[in-house]
Amino acid sequence: MDLQPHSYVTIRHATSHDGLTVERLAALDSQSTPHGEVLLAEREGVALAAISLISGRVVADLCERTETVVWMLRRRRYELLRQGGEVAPARMLLRRVTQTT
Repeated sequence: MDLQPHSYVTIRHATSHDGLTVERLAALDSQSTPHGEVLLAEREGVALAAISLISGRVVADLCERTETVVWMLRRRRYELLRQGGEVAPARMLLRRVTQTT
């Protein structure tokens, strides 16, 4: 999905009511459902992608062109981590991942 000049994307924290929506995105992306805090990107009330705040793993509707939406989600996650002072734990997670590979 290319964003049209008048299309708006809403990025918000997923709530307990969004569980099935996030599961649907994961199924469309052939991935497991992200756990923990998740940000959800929607356009006109339709979920397009989600990102885990902890791992940064993204699930998206592969039937849509979501490159821009995924970029927006990653940017918002980065901003939230910076504001919350949780960059150090994120770096520690990255170190653990790179050490195991």
